[in-house]
Amino acid sequence: MSKRLESVKKIAKSAGELIMKYYRQKDLVVSIKGPDNKDEFIDYLTEADQNAEKLIKKELGLLYPGYGFLGEESFEGKIFDEDYVWIVDPIDNTKGFVRKEGDFSVQIGLSYKGRGVLGVVYLPLQNKIYYAEKDSGAYCNGERINVSEISDLVKASTKSSARIVDSKRLKELYDKIECKEKKILSGAGLKICLVGSGDIDFVIFKEDSAKEWDFCSPYVILKEAGGEMTLLDGSDLKFNKGISGYEQPVIISNGKIHEKLLEKLRE
Repeated sequence: MSKRLESVKKIAKSAGELIMKYYRQKDLVVSIKGPDNKDEFIDYLTEADQNAEKLIKKELGLLYPGYGFLGEESFEGKIFDEDYVWIVDPIDNTKGFVRKEGDFSVQIGLSYKGRGVLGVVYLPLQNKIYYAEKDSGAYCNGERINVSEISDLVKASTKSSARIVDSKRLKELYDKIECKEKKILSGAGLKICLVGSGDIDFVIFKEDSAKEWDFCSPYVILKEAGGEMTLLDGSDLKFNKGISGYEQPVIISNGKIHEKLLEKLRE
């Protein structure tokens, strides 16, 4: 494991410690920064999000001053000139954090010329940390992880986003897939890591629902665990592109059922 990955893991855990101080507060100040309509998920913002991002940016800046920094809470819609760009979600699934549901995480990813090369997803409440670096394998709490061996889509399982309750488009996508099990779980990074660890077999995100900071860190973990993540047309995800979202659905799988998923979803 590289010194860079070790340092990112430590920073993620420091951010997690800060977040947990807010998590334990009785009166957490919450604001809404996103749309509130029938087909969109309410997007929450807390001081924990903002201060955790500041902590991460400061610590990464001290260690790697020549890298760019793209954070959810400070995103300005620009493309960074640096080859290396940190892509950070200080609290993935802030809604779960606010509701004290536990399935929230700190996500720190690194892209090189638009491609994901390092990822850390830390769940502070469970003290569980997923991490990977390109060409070095994927791990959770020190143990190597790999995707499942399921190759039959009918036998596959998934945990769909909580957005499926509010989004007709997401429900439409999931309804095209006949599989063994569908359950709801929030937290983009966590779901993708669960595919990487073989606990579930695929996840679907509708177009423009999740952003670069939701995907970059778990992308590396998933790929190093043997999985696949593409847009609906089969093309790879790119990062540091100046626009936070993606214009096509994003499909995540164990790789063995990926083409079958794409075919079904294109019907």
